[in-house]
Amino acid sequence: MKCCISNILMLFFYLALDHWNTRCRDVTINALLKSEVLIPCSFDINHYNENETIKWSHYSSLVTISINGKIVIDSPREGRVSSFPNLARGGNFSILIHDLEHSDLGTYLCELNSKCWRVNIMEFSEKETNESNPWFYFAAGAGLFILLFIAFSLLSKFYGKCVNTSSKSDPVNGVQSEGTNSHEERQNAESSENRNRKKRGLCRNGRIGVTQPRRVAAITVAQRVSHEIGVRLGEEVGYQVRFDDCSTKDTMIKYMTDGCMLREILADPSLSQYSIVILDEAHERSLNTDVLLGLLKKTLSKGSRGRKTPLKVVVMSATLETEKLSSFYENCPVFMIPGRTYPVKEKFCNLIGPKDKDSSVYVKEVVKMTLDVHTNEAAGDILVFLTGQSEIEKACDLLFEKAEILDYRYDVHDRTVEGLLILPLYGSMPTDQQKQIFQPSPKGVRKCVVATNIAATSLTIDGIRYIVDSGFVKQLNHNSNVGLDILEVVPISKSEAQQRAGRAGRTSAGKCFRIYSKDFWDTCMPEYTVPEIQRTSLTSVILTLKCLGIHDVIRFPYLDCPEERFILTALKQLYQYDAIDRRGEVTKLGRLMVEFPLPPNLTRALLKAAALGCEDVMLPVAAMLSVENIFIRPGKPEGQKEAEIRHKEIAACAGSSNDFLMLLCVFEKCRASDNPSAWCKEHWIHWRAVKSAFSVETQLREILLRLKQHKDFPHETFEGNRSELLRQCLCLGYFTNVARRSIGKSFCTMDGHGSSVIIHPSSCLFGQELHLDWIIFHDVLVTSRVYVRTVCPIRYEWVKDLLPKLHEIDVYELSSVAREEVTDEEMAQWEKKEAAKRQAETTEDVAKKLEKRNNESSITEARARYLERKQHRLQRKGT
Repeated sequence: MKCCISNILMLFFYLALDHWNTRCRDVTINALLKSEVLIPCSFDINHYNENETIKWSHYSSLVTISINGKIVIDSPREGRVSSFPNLARGGNFSILIHDLEHSDLGTYLCELNSKCWRVNIMEFSEKETNESNPWFYFAAGAGLFILLFIAFSLLSKFYGKCVNTSSKSDPVNGVQSEGTNSHEERQNAESSENRNRKKRGLCRNGRIGVTQPRRVAAITVAQRVSHEIGVRLGEEVGYQVRFDDCSTKDTMIKYMTDGCMLREILADPSLSQYSIVILDEAHERSLNTDVLLGLLKKTLSKGSRGRKTPLKVVVMSATLETEKLSSFYENCPVFMIPGRTYPVKEKFCNLIGPKDKDSSVYVKEVVKMTLDVHTNEAAGDILVFLTGQSEIEKACDLLFEKAEILDYRYDVHDRTVEGLLILPLYGSMPTDQQKQIFQPSPKGVRKCVVATNIAATSLTIDGIRYIVDSGFVKQLNHNSNVGLDILEVVPISKSEAQQRAGRAGRTSAGKCFRIYSKDFWDTCMPEYTVPEIQRTSLTSVILTLKCLGIHDVIRFPYLDCPEERFILTALKQLYQYDAIDRRGEVTKLGRLMVEFPLPPNLTRALLKAAALGCEDVMLPVAAMLSVENIFIRPGKPEGQKEAEIRHKEIAACAGSSNDFLMLLCVFEKCRASDNPSAWCKEHWIHWRAVKSAFSVETQLREILLRLKQHKDFPHETFEGNRSELLRQCLCLGYFTNVARRSIGKSFCTMDGHGSSVIIHPSSCLFGQELHLDWIIFHDVLVTSRVYVRTVCPIRYEWVKDLLPKLHEIDVYELSSVAREEVTDEEMAQWEKKEAAKRQAETTEDVAKKLEKRNNESSITEARARYLERKQHRLQRKGT
């Protein structure tokens, strides 16, 4: 097998046994010379006193370890033997041998009275490695300590591919779940780990990469680790998320979002800088995580080609379907790490039922239930789950208003509770505000954290005893009616509900109050979350795979295969953006597009502006569209009126006719201000969002400057004003989001779906619909109606040559492209078809027909005919 199995995780399996046999436990370890080998030994020490000692011997006395953690190394072997006092207190007496030499081979004996471990170290055969199939082990468990400890364990013991388990645990004692029972013990263990990591050569063969599905988790865990081990963030421990890289080439442990890891593979397919890759929270099944699972499987199947040492991969999760993952990796072994959590009492409160599935009434019910918990339950912090920033801020305002009028002498059951500290938590919050979540509340004050789903898995907040679960989450789904990905509020899965409830049992017994009914649980909530890869656009992912040389995107090893139509639609969009050619090969433009962490349409518009030498106009717009909504719309009527006046002033400066230009105006005026934060406060703008946009713009500019140094970077010229330039660049990227006015204030999309849409009230163009003929839009909001947001008016002549590309190729014509089966005969047929089409266009002058069909008089006449037919139908119904 292509593994040198020296498996520290076997320890955790043995720790779960209730008793030991009196004979020695025999373990055989195959190890490479000059490698690091962790030699396992653990006992149940509950029946022994602290003066008992464990003897390690190898030909002669080697190490003596007291149960209380005191260690005496009898044979130091030039400092090549390490032991772990913090682990010894929990019954784990393993030792680590560095730079394994030939004289180190043989039998090691670990004795405690009549019980012992007998570990036989043998030299591993390289020939055997090359003839074996790769193993993939899956390690379940997230959290701060397990990430560090398993990383160390793998580097010192594993020469396999990865590790697989299925429940959360703290490897220090083999019983605790993601958050340890004692923060101090965990901190001491990690500090001890840090002091010896260079001596052990933790990252001797490369750095450790840890992925998280959410940026807030990657940042906060990196901050926590760097703080606890006493290093500056960005040096030995760092993080990288989209538009924020806090790491250097010397970073040993790097936390990042799964999207950033995907870009690392794009730059270096063999991940030669990494010795270990840890995929955390895999059960969330984000799009990038699923693609990473497939890419790492292909990387592991190649063995050590392009690498000095084999890559080690850990997949960690609490609720992932382990049998499915094991089957995906050729029936790999599954290691179970048992965890301990305190009991959580779960209660269905019956405040909403199946009829409320599409209603927003749950927000008020959550606030009501939270206050009920605050007034009637014993001391302990509350964690409330809602779906997004706007809901959270609304709920926080309501909670604050109602908590202010409480009389704690009479209204609150527990007299030790004297106040309520309400804290929001969502992904786009600035770092300093996130830190408040983890700080202990003042004495007598109950902390109430109102959070999105990031608090369910990615973060652990100490002191939580009560959960209020709304039962909903915001999820990106492909809407076939409009042909776009829409962020929708949907019921959570049952596995997510269990994950949320478990947060109440981290440090003590807790309660979970589910505002929904048992009927809602049974009929509206699926067993598992549908993987993102099966419900969203795959355009960016397919482009990444093709840039990696993976052209057969249908037969790529997906853990859960997406529908073929999604893959073909993604290929069609890439073809429309000129990112791939008819054979499915990535074009020069496509290789430029993949360098940007932006949606393909926005990237295309940015590259067009850069080719015209006018990127200063488009870069701020791209940055502003990459952050959260910048406009504050308060809940109170008086605040709403003042915010609306300020926003109209900004819109007037931008001409009151273009939402994209309004974003550019906000960016420039805020940057030019002497006090940007005060300017934002005065104009009801989210300062933290604009501040993030400044950072994004800087990083996008750096990427663009690097690409413009290439000799083949396109260069064009343009004559016109600034507003016209911006709109024409946007047309090239957003021609798939073009709509033409149809009846009254509604517009009809031109992407083939023919959806009827209206402009959202937040747009500066709202109320001006009758003066508009053609528009492009950035995104869609679906409620009882379909709204388009961030809108700009365009001229038909700017898109008349682009619109035919929407129907130039049928999506199923790309089926052979998706399978990398395009033949010369197919290409000949394609070219013949294109030549015939060009001939037809020449003889029939299709362009003039299109122009005639879409000019103002034709549209007016068509509208009149429609209204006349509508009137006749109404008259017939009346009679």
